Amino acid sequence: MTPQAALSDYSIAACLVRFKQYMRTATDLGVLTQGRYAYEVGMFARALGNCSIMDITPQTLLAWNAGFWEAGAAPATVKQKHTALKKFLRYLSRFEKVAQAKELLEAFDEMHVPRVRSTLGQQQPLRVPYSLTRERVDKMHAAALKNPRVGVRNGAIVKFLWAPGVRRAELANLLMRDLDLDPEARQATVVGKGLKERVVYFDQDTADELARWLADRATWPARDDTVFLSADDGYRLTPNTVSAIIRDCAQQAGLRKEVWTHLFRHTRATELLEDGMPLLATAEFLGHSNVNTTKGYYHQDPGRLRDEYDKAMAPKGRRQQQQRSGQQSSGAEQQ
Repeated sequence: MTPQAALSDYSIAACLVRFKQYMRTATDLGVLTQGRYAYEVGMFARALGNCSIMDITPQTLLAWNAGFWEAGAAPATVKQKHTALKKFLRYLSRFEKVAQAKELLEAFDEMHVPRVRSTLGQQQPLRVPYSLTRERVDKMHAAALKNPRVGVRNGAIVKFLWAPGVRRAELANLLMRDLDLDPEARQATVVGKGLKERVVYFDQDTADELARWLADRATWPARDDTVFLSADDGYRLTPNTVSAIIRDCAQQAGLRKEVWTHLFRHTRATELLEDGMPLLATAEFLGHSNVNTTKGYYHQDPGRLRDEYDKAMAPKGRRQQQQRSGQQSSGAEQQ
């Protein structure tokens, strides 16, 4: 594409199609990152009425950016939008030689984005207002099953989010060949951030629920090889659809507090750590590349920390006591 091409070819939507192909074929960006960038650029296009990239000015960017601050958006949210749009503009400037894109990039360099707060580069503890309980999950599962059309599918989604604590995108993209319901296995291979594969495990109750869904799935007009399908077209679910399903199940269950998909993951991480699973093993199970992310899920109170210390020291104390007892017995025999 050259700058001499028709301006209609430079609508943001048309440029986005080429940008998505570029990310897919010429970068090492993960699938989730590609999707996030495409989503943010698409939202930008929608906000501006899908105008031509040639019609966007630095003043347009200032007005677009100001809207987020007026709406009270978090700094991390604004930064994510800036990152995606700058990646898009760099592509246009470098590969399509769009002079306007270079001018907009220069304008971005003059725009201030507050840093996301951190302490010496360490991950901040994730604030979890409350944890899910088995009772709440059971209520959501029961509410899901009441839907005559998609109840079996939604019930399996609730169970599969709960048992292994997977991300919503990992659930949405789970392939049939990567699910093993054999009683001796009960595992799935999911693809997480950065296209990293890992194996997750689940209990027999979840396996039974998944088997029930697969039997129902066989009657659907499947157009994709993913485990979970859309009832509308038979293709895979989107992560946003998974979130909508969970919100609906929580509302139908009468839960007064908000429930979101990542809350399942927060709760699973906390329970694994509290039940004694080592931190590094928990991080690997959850697919965390940085163990500090896993630590952020766990809030150890001082009393419990002392109990864990005493428990760890107990075997050493018993050995010393046994040694002293043995020495005393030996001394008595000598006497």
